[in-house]
Amino acid sequence: MGDDKKIPELCVAALIKNGAEKFLLVKSPKWQKWVLPGGHVEYGETAEAAVEREVVEEVGLKIENIKFLNIEQFVKSPDYDEEKHLFGVVYYAETSEAEDVVKPEKEEISEFCWKTAEEISLDKDVHDLVRRGIQVYQEQITVGATGRLHEQRPFDAPRSEAGESAGLAQGDKTEIAATNVATDENGKNDANDLEVKCEEYLNGWKRAQADYQNLVKDVAKDKMEFVKYANQALIMDLLPIMDNFKAAFNLIPEVEMKSAWVVGFSHIKKQMADFLAVNGVEEIKTVGEKLDVSVHEAVEYDEKSESPEGEIVVERQCGYKLNGKVIQAAKVVVSGKKE
Repeated sequence: MGDDKKIPELCVAALIKNGAEKFLLVKSPKWQKWVLPGGHVEYGETAEAAVEREVVEEVGLKIENIKFLNIEQFVKSPDYDEEKHLFGVVYYAETSEAEDVVKPEKEEISEFCWKTAEEISLDKDVHDLVRRGIQVYQEQITVGATGRLHEQRPFDAPRSEAGESAGLAQGDKTEIAATNVATDENGKNDANDLEVKCEEYLNGWKRAQADYQNLVKDVAKDKMEFVKYANQALIMDLLPIMDNFKAAFNLIPEVEMKSAWVVGFSHIKKQMADFLAVNGVEEIKTVGEKLDVSVHEAVEYDEKSESPEGEIVVERQCGYKLNGKVIQAAKVVVSGKKE
């Protein structure tokens, strides 16, 4: 292949609508009829960025709500003053600026005007690419049923078989018809497909919301559990000290119970018991209670005890719960025989 081989040129154009439901048309020295503002896509530039840039450069308008509309292709078009193969992506856009704000670039734009869709359909001096753009726009807002163009991706749109076959039949010097987004029949199918997809997306969103809410609850629960048991290691270190206090008091003779030193130790024991209680610690009841293996550990059985079988008669070591959770089982002597 030679280095001088020609290739199609990628262009963009914008069907711009203002607040008065009119569309901007321009006349260019290169085109013989009213067309849409636009130009070539530069290297490294997306088509959407290109159309926004070209509109600013050619007519000085700021546009928004840019949506893909359709694809146009021209092979050596008689309406264009140069022998070229142009491949164009047409976008729909909106502007809130006044009609007289348009500032045409003198070298590219010779005239401009604003026309309604009806006026465009009746004006023979308007290029067919504009009419096709209007037709696609009207079909899409009808399918969307919202009065606004719904989102599309440029190369996801179905191609028009009729347009392609007509272009091939007429040869290279014939303008290839644009590929419309949807015919009337396909429009209905697109509406049904859109409804199904919307339902799928809605259900997926609901599931995601439910999963997220469950996650929030689980995280909150984990945080509460962490806070409740954050001091467990410290408390476990204090429990043996509390047990030793109890054991020591059990060995104090009755005659010494009113002594000053015993009273002082008694206050210290009470302070520690209050500290443990404030932090969610409670003692497990033992003597006189029925053996409960979930909170008691039977270390011995007293077959001679007169208490009912299975009743706790002696506490060997105190048991504790932290916020309702057993952190140390009570070691006890149980009346009766070991099963």
